Amino acid sequence: HMDRVQCIVYSACGRALASASCDRTVKLWAPDDGTLLATLQGHGGGVSCVAFSCNGAWLASGSVDRTVWLWDWAKGEQLAVCYGHGDTVLSCEFHPTANIVLSASRDGTVWQWGIPSGQPLKMYCSEAGTPLRATFADGGARFVAALQKTIKVWDTDTGEEVTVLRGHASPVTWCCVQGHMVGSCSGDGVLKAW
Repeated sequence: HMDRVQCIVYSACGRALASASCDRTVKLWAPDDGTLLATLQGHGGGVSCVAFSCNGAWLASGSVDRTVWLWDWAKGEQLAVCYGHGDTVLSCEFHPTANIVLSASRDGTVWQWGIPSGQPLKMYCSEAGTPLRATFADGGARFVAALQKTIKVWDTDTGEEVTVLRGHASPVTWCCVQGHMVGSCSGDGVLKAW
């Protein structure tokens, strides 16, 4: 890369490691020997996040250019560009079983996109602030987003807000999900398991 690397992720099968950079590229690497497998280009700004689909066939990348790109990374082909966010895309993640990608943006929105078309399926707007990260939970039945000092949980199918997890004294800096558990950390130096 020619500029700062913002994010790295392994494919589920471990065949590739993807890196997202401010140089507007996503690079795919062989994890065993570091060989460069491919360079994906096209974003109009730095790439802020990247994610592999659970089957390892697709890749999503989000950017300061306010788009999410969907790729067939093994072929180096762009499948679709998802337009809708009004600011930097901060996170993207694939649904564990359905052909959906979830993205969160600095503009206060979380979008669901269809794969491979890139068509918008649903949009969620937050009154609570910028969603730092959005991720699927409960096998994809729900998704969570870190918003200011809270974690919000929505039903993936209906879009209904299920609950709000409160307890951090400072803005949440990251959240993750394992099964039914949500983990979060914040600027107050506290980690929480919900």
